[in-house]
Parts: sequence; structure tokens; C-alpha cells
Amino acid sequence: MLKRLTLAALIALSLTACGESEVSDSGLHSVSDSSPIDGPLFLDEANFNADFDHYVLPLVQNAQTGFFRGVDNAQLYHSAYINPNAKGKIVIVPGFTESSLKYRELIYNFYQAGYSVYLYDHRSQGKSTRFTEDREIVWIKNWDDYVEDFKTFVHTVVPKDELPTLIFSHSMGAAIVADALTSEPDIATAAVISSPILALNTGKYPLSIAKAVAFAAVLVGKGKQYSPGEGPLIPGDWTVATASTSSAVRHERYKADLLAADEQMGGSSFNWVKQVLKMNDKL
Repeated sequence: MLKRLTLAALIALSLTACGESEVSDSGLHSVSDSSPIDGPLFLDEANFNADFDHYVLPLVQNAQTGFFRGVDNAQLYHSAYINPNAKGKIVIVPGFTESSLKYRELIYNFYQAGYSVYLYDHRSQGKSTRFTEDREIVWIKNWDDYVEDFKTFVHTVVPKDELPTLIFSHSMGAAIVADALTSEPDIATAAVISSPILALNTGKYPLSIAKAVAFAAVLVGKGKQYSPGEGPLIPGDWTVATASTSSAVRHERYKADLLAADEQMGGSSFNWVKQVLKMNDKL
């Protein structure tokens, strides 16, 4: 119920921001005629897997996909779902360790509500460039790389037309968008910033200790190693009880598809922690 209320609120915000804009030709091709334009807005829990296969997968499988160059020439995977009758564009900015695969149902929801949808995988996540020997470690050189990647995506991949550009961001993605908006407030018509990591949870470690450990580890060359308490994903330990959803069927579907695609992530590196803590101080 909470998920539906949140989505309904976002759609209401989007409608307010969009007004009665006309559709323009962005120069991109829409998904094929097999896209589920006549399907329901929300999928039923009881028939989730069957409905997901019938309604969501055809849209996902007909997406426009590619890579764009981020900071330091990182290859960042992106996908687009062009609604020929779009009243606006929604850019999804995923969270920490998340793959685009997590957002397939939400993409469908937005598409059914009358929007074109665009999203990308952050560096070190999903199908984008990984930087460590252990592919499950989330590593970045600088926090600002995330912010510049986001700006590049909006400015070079998302079409420039008269349709409003709406942002839906979560967790790390929400912090990225919040940071970008401080320097470029007109990058979007409206933005949803959901649970931004503006105060990193350092667990049993006081913030001052966590900061000292992370900075020291980077200084001695351990920046690409897992930070304390982090490690490769253990599928058996990743249950609905530890996931960010109350829907077991949705969790199991995402988990199975993520592992099959070899896009799972383990956890943060020391330098990721260092960079996020620096961002927290800034914002």
C-alpha cells in the first residue's frame, strides 16, 4: 500500500509539473507496438510473476540501450523507454549497489502513466564500468564523478524538448541529485529525492572513528578494499527481511534476475566511504 501511495504522489507531482505540454519529436524511436500500453497501471501481488512477464518484460526488452561516457571515460550503461504519447520525461537515478533491473516495474508504472523513462547504471554498478578486481566492490575516485555523470546523462542522453524533465532518485542517487541541484537548479522541472544518504550510517562505529579509519585506509593504499562489515553478496543471507521491500515475490524476482545477469554488488570500499563522508560534510 505504501508503495502505491508513494507512486501515486509522484504521478500527481508529475501531472502538476507537466501541465498540458504538447508532445514533440525527440529524434528517438518509441518501443515496438508490442509494448503494454493497454495494461494495468499497477501489477497485482497475487499474480505478480505472470503479470510481470506479460506486461513489463515486453517493454523492457524493447528498450533503447547503450553506453555514454562518464568522467575518466567510464562506460555507463543507460536505457530509454520512449512513450509516443508522452506528457513528460522521468529520469530515474538509482541508489547504492542498485542495478537498473530493480526499477523495471517502476519504469512500467511511469510508462503506463504517460511518461517516457530514462535511467542509467552508476559507475561500479549494474552493466557500467567496474574498477576493482572483485567486481562486487563499489569504488569511486571522487564523489563529484557521480554528480558529473548525472549531469552528462541529462544533458547528452535525455532529449532536449519542451516536455518537462522530472527526476525520481533514491538513496545514493537522491544525494547525487541533491548535490547537482545546488549547482544547477534548472536541470529538472521537478525532483523526488527519496531517502538521500546525507548522513551515512556508520553502524557501531562513531562517525569520527569511521572517518578516521576510512581516511587512513585510503592513505595506506587500501581504498579499493571492502570497508569494515562489507563483503561479497551472500545470496542466502539476502532475504525479504533484509531487503528494502515488504513484497517477497518482488524481492525474489529481482534477486533471481540480478544473479542471472551477474550484476550483484557486495558493498562499499574504503574510498567510497571516504568520499560519501566528505559529501555529507559539504551538503
